[in-house]
Formats: sequence, C-alpha cells, structure tokens
Amino acid sequence: MKKLEDKLNQPLPQEVKIRDLTNRNAAICGEMRTASTRYDQKVFESTKSKHETWGTEMMSKITDWLIQEDKAAIAAGKKVRLQKEQQEEETETKKKIGEQLDREIKRYESQLKSIEGNIEEIQLHWELVETQTNAKRKEAIDERDLAKSKRDTSRTDSIRQILEKEFQLKEQVVKNIDAEFKKKREVNDARLSTEKANRQKLVEQLNKLRVDGPTREREALAKLKVKYDALQKAANDEEAAARSRQKLAGESYSASVKTHDKLQDDFRKTIESEEVRIRNAGTPVNCYVGASASGKANSNWSSVVSCVNNVKTYAKKSASHVFNSYCNTFNVKKILAAVQEFFSRPFLVKTGRL
Repeated sequence: MKKLEDKLNQPLPQEVKIRDLTNRNAAICGEMRTASTRYDQKVFESTKSKHETWGTEMMSKITDWLIQEDKAAIAAGKKVRLQKEQQEEETETKKKIGEQLDREIKRYESQLKSIEGNIEEIQLHWELVETQTNAKRKEAIDERDLAKSKRDTSRTDSIRQILEKEFQLKEQVVKNIDAEFKKKREVNDARLSTEKANRQKLVEQLNKLRVDGPTREREALAKLKVKYDALQKAANDEEAAARSRQKLAGESYSASVKTHDKLQDDFRKTIESEEVRIRNAGTPVNCYVGASASGKANSNWSSVVSCVNNVKTYAKKSASHVFNSYCNTFNVKKILAAVQEFFSRPFLVKTGRL
C-alpha cells in the first residue's frame, strides 16, 4: 500500500516539464528585471550628463542676459544720479554767482562811498578857500581903493608919484590874489572832475553788474545744461544699447530653450521606445518588467529648466539669491562666474549696485 501511495505521489513527466519551465521563466524574468534596473541607472546617468550640458548652454545665455540687464539698470541709475548732480551743481553755481556779485557790488559801493567822500571833501575845501580868498581879496581891494583915493586927492606931484607907486603895489596884490585863486580853482575843478568821472564810471559798473547778474547766471546754467545733456545722452545710449543686447540675449535664450526642449523630447522618445521593447520582451515569459528612465528623465529636465528660469527671474531680486543654487542638478555659481565677476567690479560695489 505504501509503495502504491509513493508511486501515486510521483510527478508525472508532464508536470516535471511544466515545473522546470516555470522555474526557468522565473530566472529569466529576474535577469530581465536586473538588466532593466541597470539600464535605468545608466540611462539616468547619461540623462543627467546631457541635461547638465544643455542646462549649461542655456545658462550661458542667461549670463549675458543678466549682465545686460544690470548694465541697463546702472545706466538708468546713472541718469537719475546725473539729474540730481545737475540740480545740485546748478544750485551751487547760482550761489557762487550770487556771492561773487555781492562781493563785486560791495567793493564798488565801498569805492563809490570813498569817492563821494572825496567829492564832499573837495567841495568843503573849496568853500573854505573861497571864503578865505574873498576875505583876503576884500581886504586887498579896500587897501587899493584907499591908496587910489589918497593918490587922487594928493595936491602935489611928488606926493602923487609916491602914492601912485603905493597904489600900483596894492593893485598888484589884488591881481596876485586873483591869479592864485584862479590856479587853485583850476586844480580844484580838475580834482573834482576826476572824482566825478570815477563816480560815474562806478555807477555805470554797478548798474551793469545788477543787470548782468541774471545774464551771468543764465550763461553759466546754459554751459551746465550742455555738459549734462551730453552726459544724459551718453547714459541714454548706454541704457538703449544694453536693452537691445538684453533683448537679443533673451531671444537667444528662448531659442536655446526651444532647441533643448526638442532635444529632450527626442531623447525621451528614444528612451520610451526602448522601454516598450523591454516590456514587450517580458511578455512571452509572463514577466512584467518595469522601466522608469523616461519618467526620471522628464522629472530631471523639469528641474533643470526650473532652475534656469529661477535664475533668470529671481537672480536680481535679492543679493542672497544671486549665486545660490536653485536645484542640485548642476553648479549654478560656477556657471554664472561671468555674472559674479561683473557684480564684483569695484565700481558696482562702491556705488551700491549689488
């Protein structure tokens, strides 16, 4: 009975064949899954390498875009600064011209006051000379007239001759006084004329200063305007050139994104095609072989594109963001070395552009 039971329990040849086939299929499936896992790993490593290269190429476009953006901002800031400097220099120029005019006017007024004093002194002196001369001349005339009266009333020729000489002497004294008075008057008139001419010249100069003051200011401000108009034009040209180059850099970046998106799409299709082949290979042995390389590739590419876009969008928003990586796919700071060098220039640091 025992022998019959053992014989009954022995597998039939067909069952042994099925069991062997099942074990073989399971082994093959395991090998296929292992191979698929290695494929996923290798493809993903290749994917990351490609994406880093593509991301670096796109980031090179961002580098120029960021630099041109900052150059345009610097030029725009320069225009504002120039406007402020022009206003300050105009105010300072008006102040200096006003102070200079005040000094010149005060100097002329002081000279004019001195001349007025000289004229008054000359006039007072002449009044004194006239008074003294008139008194002296009256006394001399009285003495002459007395001598003449004595001469005319003399009864003898000898005495008349003596009195005539005395009269002539007195007459000469009057003439001498008149001659001296005339010379003094000529000297006085010349001094007075000179001082009055100087006064008139100073008055004209003062009037000219008061009239020319606004003209001086207008001329000085006009020169400043020419100077700052040229500087503003240069700053406008700098900004326009930077904006134009930034636009070209932006267009170049957009074209680069489009190109690399196409490369990524082609690369994804290639991976997906291989994944379909791998899954189909497992069908005959009833083995499901998972393949996730395409999904990982898409995810990684999204991270790279997001990183690049974030750098473009937010690099200028905060100093703490400029050189910090937005993702771990590649070294943003290294790629943006040119931007870092531009930002580190002494002029930008000194003027607070960062």
